[in-house]
Amino acid sequence: MSAETRIKVLLVEDDAIFRRRFHRELSRSFEVSQATTVEEGISYLHKDSFQFVLSDLHLTKNGDPRDEGLKLIRVAKAQDPDCYVSAMSSDVDLEAEALQSGADQFVAKPFAIDNVISSWSERFT
Repeated sequence: MSAETRIKVLLVEDDAIFRRRFHRELSRSFEVSQATTVEEGISYLHKDSFQFVLSDLHLTKNGDPRDEGLKLIRVAKAQDPDCYVSAMSSDVDLEAEALQSGADQFVAKPFAIDNVISSWSERFT
């Protein structure tokens, strides 16, 4: 698949280890943009269109974990209702809130990124 036709993914994750691992795996099949904060993710959403967003729900801001990812979900869906948003968190109690905020999928950390990629691929078969 050429760079012009690659599906675009926005990855929003503040944990450097997870972000590097996810980026490495996702980049094999997709054109990936990375953000570490909600503000940076929203900036990407305003500049470009993405078919998929994979966002952590607990993004650190000034050292305090917050459910900033819910804000990102709402912005992504408001901008493009067809964008498929996967929310991720180790706090499974956030699943209902993520789905109510517009996420199409909730994945509990830790998880195999291949499972997320497989679920995304099903949208194109």
